[in-house]
Amino acid sequence: MGAGGIYYLDLDRLEGLDPLSGFGPRAANHLRRTASFKHLPDILVNSFYDPKKDEVAAFEELIGNHGGLGGNQSHAFLLYLSEWNLEKEEIVGAEQLHSILKSKLVQALSGEGERS
Repeated sequence: MGAGGIYYLDLDRLEGLDPLSGFGPRAANHLRRTASFKHLPDILVNSFYDPKKDEVAAFEELIGNHGGLGGNQSHAFLLYLSEWNLEKEEIVGAEQLHSILKSKLVQALSGEGERS
């Protein structure tokens, strides 16, 4: 919910201006993931994102925020072997990354995809 609109995550329906538009193309997926947790907040509050400064307004004296949307923290990276061909994967959340890495470990231990 934002000042100019509301995005119903469970229905994937938007009324008015998209309050997630400035937080990147995967913002809704990250929020849906959070909403699927067994223990989740009754209300989740995220501050604004300033694209010119590439910063979010933190709720404490620190720069950035843990687990929020927007800013440099939204740009995670993974260093991996080029043979893994993960460029087309959309990885959202630690669970999905763990699943991918686990499958690569199983392949490596079984001798699949050995480097030449």
